[in-house]
Amino acid sequence: MGKDCAAEQELNRPPLVDITMASMSTAVRSIGLSVWIGCAFLYPATMAACGQAPTAPSTTPQPATWSTLRGHVLAHDGQPLAHGHARLNVPGHDDVTVEFAADGAFELSSPISGLAWLDLSGVGHRPSRLAVLLDDAPQSLDVRLGTNRYRADFGELRLRVSTAKHERFFRARPRPDGRYEVVLHGIEGPAELSWTSALAGCCGETAAGRDGRAIEASQWTPDGAGQYRWKENLSGAQTRIAFNPRRLPPPELPMSVRFADEHGLLAEVAAIEAEASSVQRAYHDAILARAEHADGAVRRFAIEYPWAQHAESLAVRAEAQADPRLRRVAWAAYFARPASAVPTDAEQARAARAMRDIPPDDAAWSWGHVATALRAAGETDAARAYSVQVLERHPDPEVVSEVLWLLSLIHI
Repeated sequence: MGKDCAAEQELNRPPLVDITMASMSTAVRSIGLSVWIGCAFLYPATMAACGQAPTAPSTTPQPATWSTLRGHVLAHDGQPLAHGHARLNVPGHDDVTVEFAADGAFELSSPISGLAWLDLSGVGHRPSRLAVLLDDAPQSLDVRLGTNRYRADFGELRLRVSTAKHERFFRARPRPDGRYEVVLHGIEGPAELSWTSALAGCCGETAAGRDGRAIEASQWTPDGAGQYRWKENLSGAQTRIAFNPRRLPPPELPMSVRFADEHGLLAEVAAIEAEASSVQRAYHDAILARAEHADGAVRRFAIEYPWAQHAESLAVRAEAQADPRLRRVAWAAYFARPASAVPTDAEQARAARAMRDIPPDDAAWSWGHVATALRAAGETDAARAYSVQVLERHPDPEVVSEVLWLLSLIHI
């Protein structure tokens, strides 16, 4: 690009209240790390293995061959999305990341079978995450990524310029033609640029009147959060960078997925995930409906929320599932929530069933809350033994810290 250049950007407005189960899980599990040192003093009998390296062999069967996941990723308009990445997240193991081919194709392989997460991101699109169940047989899917929600007011728009020496922010000024512009002076050398805002985070950009497909893949760099920056070699002279809201894609287009096998593992896990999301949305909506009340009332409602009643369909699905791999996922989805204030007899029985069906080192607990299942099971010898097995064997440190957090609060 020369002195006169343009860049276009999507802005993603976050929801007013973010109380997703994923954020709750991260918060709860991070607390567990702070009690690691003290747990041995609080419960020395139960925590005899606290801090020790795993000594018992894994109970999760390992495949003789690698699990392969293939797919194509399309842009919101159905065209191949060449500038993006697919990342396979297997709990307790290193992530595997690949860049899309020119036709949007990707292929990921892992020596680990079981539950994992597929993260998809592309320039100018909303990052998405899918639960997948890895198997010996190759599996495939096609995904059309959705688009972001935009701010109606770009008055706080800023250009972030990152060089080897520093990172600076420049406020964009409105122009009569509806665009916003930043004029740079005295910045020389390679730089990474992205639009941001005091009100909303940045998304994919386009530059010099071209859309993302017209820019070489090497000119885009992911920021680690599913968004992208574009690269420029600044001359040090005056450089104009412009943002045109009119060139943004349509807002809030949904993601869509098509599975090669409509009755295969990927499709079944997606159905479980959709059902779990519906249960959690009902909880979120109920919380928001009470947001006008005092904080104490909202907190009491959150604690007393009848999870067992609203998640009944997930328990029924788990109990009826013949495939043990899918049954583990369904139980994990059922317990992917805070613990009930007073577990019912049915919850206690289902917790015991889940601990029989899910091995202590299974990746399903990276989705569900093992602490919720342990609390529902009550103070039983089986629950105590299971908690120690999770500590000794589970590869995901977040799951281990969750059990430590629970043991620091209550002796199961």
